[in-house]
Amino acid sequence: MAHAKLLIVLILLTINVLACKNEPENKVTSEPLPTTAADSAAATGNQASYILKEKMMLKDGKELVFPKEKDAAAVIFFATPGATIEGKTSLNPEGQMQAGRLTSTLAQAGIAQVYVEGNAAMQTGLGTARANECEFNLFKADEGESILKVILKNFTGKKVMVVGSPEVISGMMNLVTGKTDLTAVTGNSMTVAIAKGLGDAEMHEVSY
Repeated sequence: MAHAKLLIVLILLTINVLACKNEPENKVTSEPLPTTAADSAAATGNQASYILKEKMMLKDGKELVFPKEKDAAAVIFFATPGATIEGKTSLNPEGQMQAGRLTSTLAQAGIAQVYVEGNAAMQTGLGTARANECEFNLFKADEGESILKVILKNFTGKKVMVVGSPEVISGMMNLVTGKTDLTAVTGNSMTVAIAKGLGDAEMHEVSY
């Protein structure tokens, strides 16, 4: 009889141990603070939900209506290339994923022209150009001001994307705003400029 009771106790203990192992862990988690420009933009609501020909809708419900031709302003999407393979200018898998997200975000934006500076920028912007069935042009690092003048002259009421190194994009952003301290955002972020002329532009930073 004693052996039978001992056997029952052992069986009950075994069942309890197995039950404890199968219970899900109650881990305490916390949301990380934004550490990148993209994270910061998303945290403040400046994350693009979708971008159409007429407007850009943000995740927080706000929208940015794009100017029409009569408004004499051009919309410029400033972006930087994704991450590249170490020692090369080709995009690595992470960079390719970023380029894909950019293409998905701008696929219905009605972009009229894409300008790219360098091989990584070309790989980043090619999908967007194809999705919008628009012209695709290369430019050199020292031609940023010339490209801006072409955009402001020929693309009022239209949308253009410019992809280049952070240095090149920073320089172009400062030229179009008339400032000297703007820095291009990287990662899954871009800057949208509503530009009427050199030194006259309204800037919006969004993540995608």
